[in-house]
Amino acid sequence: MSETISSAEAVAGSQDILIQIFLRLPAKSLLKFRCVCKDWLSLISLIPTRQFALTHTLLNPQTPVALLLDDYILPLNPQRDDPLPIFEAPFADLLDVPWFKAAQSCNGLLLVSPDFNVETSGTDTELGIGDFICNPTTKECKKIPPRPKQIEHYPVEGYALAFDPVKSLHYKVICVRCVGIDRHRHYLEKEIDIYSSETDSWRICNIAFIDENNMEYRQPVFCNGTIYWYALSSEALYFDVEEESLKSYPMPSYFENVSRLSDLNSMIKYFNESRGHLHLITQKELKFLVFELAADHSEWSVKYNFRLEAAGAMFPEVIDSLEKHLVNVLTVIREEKEEDSVVVFSVGHVIFSYNLETKAFKKLSDCDCGSDFLRDCLLPWDYACQYFASFACV
Repeated sequence: MSETISSAEAVAGSQDILIQIFLRLPAKSLLKFRCVCKDWLSLISLIPTRQFALTHTLLNPQTPVALLLDDYILPLNPQRDDPLPIFEAPFADLLDVPWFKAAQSCNGLLLVSPDFNVETSGTDTELGIGDFICNPTTKECKKIPPRPKQIEHYPVEGYALAFDPVKSLHYKVICVRCVGIDRHRHYLEKEIDIYSSETDSWRICNIAFIDENNMEYRQPVFCNGTIYWYALSSEALYFDVEEESLKSYPMPSYFENVSRLSDLNSMIKYFNESRGHLHLITQKELKFLVFELAADHSEWSVKYNFRLEAAGAMFPEVIDSLEKHLVNVLTVIREEKEEDSVVVFSVGHVIFSYNLETKAFKKLSDCDCGSDFLRDCLLPWDYACQYFASFACV
C-alpha cells in the first residue's frame, strides 16, 4: 500500500511525467483537470503553448465532439443511445458582436463572421465589425486585422481559413476580393490576399483571375493543404496554400444534366470535408448522392447513394417534413472504421444520423429549445460546423 502511495506521489510530484500524461488526455478533460488543485491549474495554464498544441494534436485523434449549429451546440457521443440536449454555445459571449456565424471549422479553429455580413459583399469599413478566429475549447478569440489601406476599399467575396497543425503551428486566412467590374456590374475579376498568424499581417499576393463560373466563396473548405470552393457550373477553383497557386477542377458530371442554375443550387445540400475526404451531396426528392473528389482532382465519384423514406418509420414525427422533402444535411463524419461513418440530418424537429454502411438511424436530438431558428430546424449546412476539441492557439 505504501509503495502504491509513494508511486502516486512520485507521479504527482513530477512535472515532466504529468505533462506526458496531460498530452494524452482529451482537451476538454484537460480543461476540467485545472480545477483539481492549484498545482495542476498552474501547470496546465503554463503548458498550452504552440508546441504543446502541436504535440497534443498529434497524440489525439481529430474526431468531432459536437456540432455547432448557429450559436448552439449539439454534443456527439456515439456511446450514448439516448438523444442529447442542444445548449447555447458557452463561447458566444466572447465575441463583441450582437450575433455571429461560424463560417468555417478547421482543425479546432473557427472562422467566425458577423451573421449580418454573410449575404452581402462589402469593404472592410462596410463590414464594420470584421471577422474572428476562435478556439471554442480554450475560449480564445482574435480579430483578423484590417486589410492594407490600398486594398481595403475593394469588396470582399469571402474569407477562408487554412490551418493544418501537423504541418505548421500557424494558420493563414485567404481573402478573395473583387477588382474589376463588367458592363452588367458583375464583379468578374478577383484577386487573392493572405493573412498569416505568424507575422500577424496581410500580404498582397498579386494572384489575379477571372471568375465566370458562379463560384461560391462564402462556403470554403480546407482539405489536404488546399482551399476548395464549389461552383454552379462544370468547373470550379481550388487554391494550393503552400504553393500559393490557383487551379481548376471539374464539378460532378451529374451537373451537366441540370439546365437551370436555380435548380442546381437547390440540389446541392452539402460541401465539406471529413478526414481528408472532400464531399458534395445532392438531393432530388428523397434520393441523396454523396460524391467524393479524387485525390488528383480529376473527377468526382458517387461514394454513397441512398434514399431517406425509411426515416419516417423510425421517427413518425418527421413524416410530414419528409413528404415535403424538407431535409437538411448538417454534416458528414467519416471514421477510421468505414462502418462507423454517418451523415447527420435535420428533418422537422429531429436531428438524426444515418449510418452509411449499416443504413441504421439514430436520433441525436429534438430541437426543443427557445430558439425559433433551431426549433424550425431549417438549417443549411453552412450553419453547421464540426466542433473539434483542440489546444490550437489563435
